[in-house]
Amino acid sequence: MRKNIKNKTAGEKTQMKQGDLLLSKVQKHIARQTLAGAVLLLVGVMVLNVNHRIYAETTNDVTTNVVITAGTIELTNLELALNFSSGEAGTASTENAVHSKLVVHDASAGASVWSLYANANYLTSTAQNIAAANITVYPSIASVYNLGQFNNESNAVGRGADGTNMDGNRKLFNSIHNLPGNFGYNGLLFNLTLGSTLAANTYTGSMTFTLIDDAP
Repeated sequence: MRKNIKNKTAGEKTQMKQGDLLLSKVQKHIARQTLAGAVLLLVGVMVLNVNHRIYAETTNDVTTNVVITAGTIELTNLELALNFSSGEAGTASTENAVHSKLVVHDASAGASVWSLYANANYLTSTAQNIAAANITVYPSIASVYNLGQFNNESNAVGRGADGTNMDGNRKLFNSIHNLPGNFGYNGLLFNLTLGSTLAANTYTGSMTFTLIDDAP
């Protein structure tokens, strides 16, 4: 009888060990599931926060600015050639050339009074020269036009003297109103006096146009 009881007790212990082992596996499985669930919950909360951000319901004004700087006065659309009519060797004559399309663009701020000057140099060839004093200008013949705030006022621009020779800086036109805008001319006449002793040749020189800001 005692032997049977001993064997029975040993069997119960074996069953208990197996039960403990099974319980331990179950607990570990549950722990893993719990951890995995916690991780999934945390990821879900992070995704929720990303997709559903909270914004303030108040508004704020942002100041916007733009700066327009003052422009300058400049010459634009300047024709770069002044071609006189042809003379004949052995014959004195006066030849002419017309200059057009020059524009004074005035975008400066405040008072802006300008003057437009021109100055010629010698016309030269391989053998002889023609003095710049032989060239004269006639601003009164040119047709002028005014754009912008000049508003086509007839007294917006003054003219230089007719018949002035071009061997120095000679005033062609000048502004009278100190207003921004565009001034242009067409048909500014230049005459060139040729002597009868000039040899047949091509005579070439240059003329410099200068715009000066006369504002005080």
